[in-house]
Amino acid sequence: MKKWLLILLTAAAPLYAANEVSVQGKVGFFYPSDSDFQDIYGGGFIYGAEVDWRYIPMFDLYADAMYFSKGGKSLGKERHTRIKLLPVSLGLKVSVPLPGMEVYFGVAAKHFNLKIHNDSPYVSRNVTKNGFGWGAKAGVTVCLPCNFFFDIFLEYMRKKFDFNSSKRVITHVDVDVGGGVIGGSIGYRF
Repeated sequence: MKKWLLILLTAAAPLYAANEVSVQGKVGFFYPSDSDFQDIYGGGFIYGAEVDWRYIPMFDLYADAMYFSKGGKSLGKERHTRIKLLPVSLGLKVSVPLPGMEVYFGVAAKHFNLKIHNDSPYVSRNVTKNGFGWGAKAGVTVCLPCNFFFDIFLEYMRKKFDFNSSKRVITHVDVDVGGGVIGGSIGYRF
């Protein structure tokens, strides 16, 4: 029994050695990958926050949430529509330390909450969708004085939703609400 306890404590030692938490606010430019999404809304700014927990050296568990909201024109550019997209992630990052900085790569499961408001009698006025997708990101974290840091990142996320394109004629359209994000953040490591 003592042997197993010693093995367990030895295996858990890196958890106590790293155990850093960081928080960051981030902003980026979101460019949707779906051509229908691009035609209606185009790209725009996306805002978010992230919390990382370095549980062993070089490995972080992270959770983040981002928010994108933008108006657009649909149905031949005649009808106003607004989209609100909230992707929330839980993922793993692997960091490679370099002098004064880190390079990282991450993957995550993402939950997408989507709300669309349409000013058109031909399609549903309010649409809400929820579903799971995935994301991947890479970036560089530059260490600043007093435990602050600056981060530059690229991220790609993917989630397809099925939409009915009309109230009167039932046709299904798959739209990928994901896309690429290029951005930066500033944060603090505890």
